[in-house]
Amino acid sequence: MSPIVKILNISYTYHTREGETKTLEDINLDINKGEFISIVGPSGCGKSTLLSLISGLLKPSIGNIIFDKLLINNNSHYIGYMLQKDHLFEWRTVYKNILLGLEISNKLSQENLQYIDNLMKQYGLYSFKNYKPSQLSGGMRQKAALIRTLALNPEILLLDEPFSALDYQTRLSAGDEIGTILKKENKTALLVTHDIAEAICYKKQHIALYLK
Repeated sequence: MSPIVKILNISYTYHTREGETKTLEDINLDINKGEFISIVGPSGCGKSTLLSLISGLLKPSIGNIIFDKLLINNNSHYIGYMLQKDHLFEWRTVYKNILLGLEISNKLSQENLQYIDNLMKQYGLYSFKNYKPSQLSGGMRQKAALIRTLALNPEILLLDEPFSALDYQTRLSAGDEIGTILKKENKTALLVTHDIAEAICYKKQHIALYLK
């Protein structure tokens, strides 16, 4: 099977007035459609930098990242990025927060709105659609952030320690539940974390890559 993304000999160096800091060196990885990959390593090892390179926010110092566009739905955004904080706006309801990406992309079609309703009903958020984010638990807020990310139907989800703000037990519970959602939606995902227990709690994990 041809990989949906090929990471070829990637290296990245940050340049500052104080000098150069090499963050990643000669990283190679094939990402196949439907895989869940955990990238594990201590703080400062380059995990988030790798996600930024895949998303196009940064350009590699050396190497290439190749997307197989034949395996990517042309009607979707290639990349969905879920950050450490949920970044839900308190002045918007949960539903309005979830719709934000569709509003910005001018994609508030009836089909997309129905897709959002189905996701919220399936994963237990529909009855909270008119709540404000402060009325939700930490795990539910992260679930809302995930559905907001899924709303644009991305082919690849990048998860940058999305549960780090939660307590340990809630983090594992939320991770397991969100892993189940990604499995049901048949999404390709990369998770970065410094917590090995969090990495292995996902039921659909195929690969764990450790960065030093």
